[in-house]
Amino acid sequence: MPRARVWQVCDPSRASKIEEIIYKKRSSTLDEISSQLPNGIYTTFRTFDHYKFFLLESHFHRLEESANLINKPIKLNYLLIRDALREVVKISLEQELRIRLTINLDTLPAAIYISKEPLITPTLEDYDKGVFTVLQKTIRDNPKAKLTSFLKRAELIRSKVPKNINEVLLVNSEGQILEGLSSNFFAVIKDEVWTEGEQVLSGIVRSVILDLAEKNGIRVYLSAIHISDIDCLEEAFLTSTSRMVLPIQKIDSSIINKSKPGQITKKLIGLYQQHIQKLLEEI
Repeated sequence: MPRARVWQVCDPSRASKIEEIIYKKRSSTLDEISSQLPNGIYTTFRTFDHYKFFLLESHFHRLEESANLINKPIKLNYLLIRDALREVVKISLEQELRIRLTINLDTLPAAIYISKEPLITPTLEDYDKGVFTVLQKTIRDNPKAKLTSFLKRAELIRSKVPKNINEVLLVNSEGQILEGLSSNFFAVIKDEVWTEGEQVLSGIVRSVILDLAEKNGIRVYLSAIHISDIDCLEEAFLTSTSRMVLPIQKIDSSIINKSKPGQITKKLIGLYQQHIQKLLEEI
């Protein structure tokens, strides 16, 4: 059985809402599957307790926003996608999943694909000590839209970094750290949080963290730090669906906070974990 699998969402009149696609070249990751699917828009999320999701409808909204940004507006059938996701989840109830919705906007109606792989999350040691990251001078062509064309470029970049590197941080021509290949980036200086506001993907976890910070008296500046500021950082962390809130131990050769997560990062980790439990919904 392949590690990663993909299904196309079928006509709503059918009893089963999914039909598996079998490629001659079996895929082991979501990115490998994405490289075989038509180009389009996508969103990636995970299961909790095997059959629960966090802010699932926000992912549907983000797909529609991405379509609008490339002038191919779409209105999704949320109920149909939920039904299809329910079938996919039931196939793999023994494990947590990382799931990707991909939509080909060049067909009418738009073709919808659901791919899944076993969820791999950071280790307890990663959360306790932080992870390694490296800098890369590159940016998304359309940073607000989740386009599968970027996945292919990201996979190529990721293939060239050592296996112990958790994330590649994207740096623009002005030397500002914008985001990660698959995450948002936050820096902490003098107990204040800094993160780029405009030239990045508006991640769903990122939006939650910004809201939690505001409600809990943590000041946030929507502005990127410069690479020359790295040695001044007291803390740094990543956010994404699978990482949640993950401390950074090192950026290139610079060690952050003596390899220990700081108080702001720890506080946001706790707040986020509490927040998730309140909003999980069964599929």
